[in-house]
Amino acid sequence: MKVSLFALQIFLPLPDADTARFGLVDLVRTAPDRIDFQAKNDLYSRVARTLLPHTGNFVMGVWDYIEEDERAKSEFEQWCEGTENDAEEAAPTDAYRSGKLHMFVTMLFLMAHEKAADRMICEACRMPEGTEWQKKTFGQLVSMLPHLNFATISSDAIYVRPAASGGVTAQELQAEHYGYLRKLV
Repeated sequence: MKVSLFALQIFLPLPDADTARFGLVDLVRTAPDRIDFQAKNDLYSRVARTLLPHTGNFVMGVWDYIEEDERAKSEFEQWCEGTENDAEEAAPTDAYRSGKLHMFVTMLFLMAHEKAADRMICEACRMPEGTEWQKKTFGQLVSMLPHLNFATISSDAIYVRPAASGGVTAQELQAEHYGYLRKLV
């Protein structure tokens, strides 16, 4: 089966976004590894309801939509591996580590190519030039999540960092490791 990938990553400042972080961490921790399509829709509806009130506080992010089968599969694996490593990374104990802390949420969807979820995402990603990196656009992408047909999604993943204390500092966000991020306006 040919697949497409939709990846969405959003950074929010802490402690302003602590309510979103605590809610998302709870959702991820309590979600069973295997759930039916309706439960998956319920989960992502709750994720969207948790994130949407914070849209105005989205500071950095990235989204990507890939239709090429092999590249979509490869990117999904790379996103999962890299984000798992990042999400599980403990906060450094460096006493000189300072600056505003940020949380991130990463969501990945590997969808049957040209089926319901893929068509919906593909259409949502057709946006006017110059709007790709707006907070409003990211809010619109998040608001679609409860409407995805999970019968046409073969794999999905959601990651939140930090799960406990810590976070990513503004200084760390400037490092090459996060060079792919875009500032949201």
